[in-house]
Amino acid sequence: MPVKAVIFDLDDTLVENRESFSSMRERYERRLREEGYPPPGEGPGLLEGVEELCRRIGDSRPMKLLEELEMERAETSSPGEGAEELLRWLKERGIKVGVVTRNSRRAALRALGPMADLVDVLLTRDDTEVVKPHPGQILRALEILGVRGEECVVVGDYVYDVEAARGAGCTAVCLGGRAKGDFNIERLEELKNLLQKI
Repeated sequence: MPVKAVIFDLDDTLVENRESFSSMRERYERRLREEGYPPPGEGPGLLEGVEELCRRIGDSRPMKLLEELEMERAETSSPGEGAEELLRWLKERGIKVGVVTRNSRRAALRALGPMADLVDVLLTRDDTEVVKPHPGQILRALEILGVRGEECVVVGDYVYDVEAARGAGCTAVCLGGRAKGDFNIERLEELKNLLQKI
């Protein structure tokens, strides 16, 4: 069945970050300590830990602080190699483009910059009740795009992307080898040839 849509992860997929996620997390936890907050709660990822912390202390400041650091990180990000060209190539062929991220909407738009104009749907943690690795974000994007899971390829660099893609019935393509997708690529430009073979 021909591919009708491609949904991308954002960080280290469509955009490259000068600051690693682990470095941002260290800065975030240091800022929490400086402001007198306890560390994030336990969870599968930083976001879940911060949500748990906010619930536990009844204060949204830790989440607002996380968004501040995400915005700082987005300021120093740049389009991934070949990313804008790939999005234009997809659009020229009538393939719909989505971006699904655990980031805030403000940070995602800042990181995407002009590439946002080439995206048919952008879903962030501000737009859905659940985030990757739960498939809910991907399923919502499919609904908006008007395509079925088997007609969509999801591209990301992390296991959360692969799990969410498979949970939504999509083909999972892993970029950079940090997880095992249905297909694996080292560079975004390889997606062009892959899509013609799927």
